[in-house]
Amino acid sequence: MTIRRFLPLLLLTLVSCADEIGDEYTRLHAFLRITPVTALSPLHEALNNPGIHCTITYDANNYIATRPNGTSAPLPRTALEPYGRPMCIEGFLLGTPSVPNLKGQFYQTCFELACPTCYDQDAVQRRLSLRTDETVYCSRCHRTYSLRNSGIVTEGEKGSTLKRYRIASYANDILIVSN
Repeated sequence: MTIRRFLPLLLLTLVSCADEIGDEYTRLHAFLRITPVTALSPLHEALNNPGIHCTITYDANNYIATRPNGTSAPLPRTALEPYGRPMCIEGFLLGTPSVPNLKGQFYQTCFELACPTCYDQDAVQRRLSLRTDETVYCSRCHRTYSLRNSGIVTEGEKGSTLKRYRIASYANDILIVSN
């Protein structure tokens, strides 16, 4: 008799937990394929060293990886790019947080480079500025987001967390981000 009483509550709890797990990554479409990663030194450093991040933007000819101190390096795009063009709002923010996950492992992350609060609330595409202290800053809404803590707002008014993309693969000198 008591099992019937608590069964709906148990099912509701399981469904709500499943929604929280599914919300770790944004539902926005994104795609990025870079090879060889070792030829783009800021990206290679960011993916292989805890506490380091870089931004990835692109133009018609190059991928451009930029470190927090503003130095950047280009990587020419290949003839295959029309078949796997990058897809995002403003660019990508890639790196390895200095804080390990609950298993004690360091892991690579990828976020959208556009301010999520400006984009969600006002449909404004404002590029974030990467800082040396594992944060990014929006000059429009004056929020600071932490790259150590899944992109939460750490300074400024409450707002959306950074939009996180899946790193589908990082092996054999090839990086693929796919959402």
